[in-house]
Amino acid sequence: MEFLNQDRIDAGVSFDWSSLPAHQTSLADVPTDTTELRFRRDGSSHRGIHRFSRLRRAWLYSVNQAFLEELADIPTIEHLFIDGTTVTDLTPLHRLRQLRHLVINGGTKILSLDWLTGVPQLEALAIENFKRVFHLDPIVSLTSLRALGIEGSMWTRMRVATLAPLSGLDSLRFLFLTNLTASDHSLHHLHSLTALEVLQIGALFPDEELQRLRHALPRLRCSWFEMIDRHGSTREGIRAAVREHADLRDNHEA
Repeated sequence: MEFLNQDRIDAGVSFDWSSLPAHQTSLADVPTDTTELRFRRDGSSHRGIHRFSRLRRAWLYSVNQAFLEELADIPTIEHLFIDGTTVTDLTPLHRLRQLRHLVINGGTKILSLDWLTGVPQLEALAIENFKRVFHLDPIVSLTSLRALGIEGSMWTRMRVATLAPLSGLDSLRFLFLTNLTASDHSLHHLHSLTALEVLQIGALFPDEELQRLRHALPRLRCSWFEMIDRHGSTREGIRAAVREHADLRDNHEA
């Protein structure tokens, strides 16, 4: 797990949580010249956040529409992490012209990715549990992306039409597609991503698609490749892992 998390840290879509600023629930005692902020909204406690005019990195929790609107008045933000949001409109992000890294977990009320056309400067984007989004077409505008995550949550699978819009992201090095499936069941659209180094993906695509992708991108690192080599298929690999986990549990209890 640490290995997988390190890939995400390297990609700029996760963090060494122990190194982050202290968690705040009030802005009252936070210096307005701070450049980093980790904050959870409670009611209207976000009001006045626009005064933090030097803010560059923010980790924010329980973000509603009013919170996002005021946050978008801080043009210096470069890295933005949002965990838990009731936002229905992400277009205020267009005002953050310095934004390079964006992570949003829990965008369950977002209906489309059309807002992405207003943030073409993004270098790293990760969205999780955008369960109402089906079409990824607007991603084609993000030609500067080096890292991309489009993922379901632990309990909710994300379903999209196709990964075809990713095929032109020539700078992409990291791709995270955990608990995501596509209606066309195809990974062929990733064959053109010659800069791709790391793929984390659920066992929701046919083994043949994984094997073809491995052949097309021989430098690509994906844990399923080794599992198929060792066990013959992803299905058998998962069964072996479950048996191994059960054996370890039984030995521990004994």
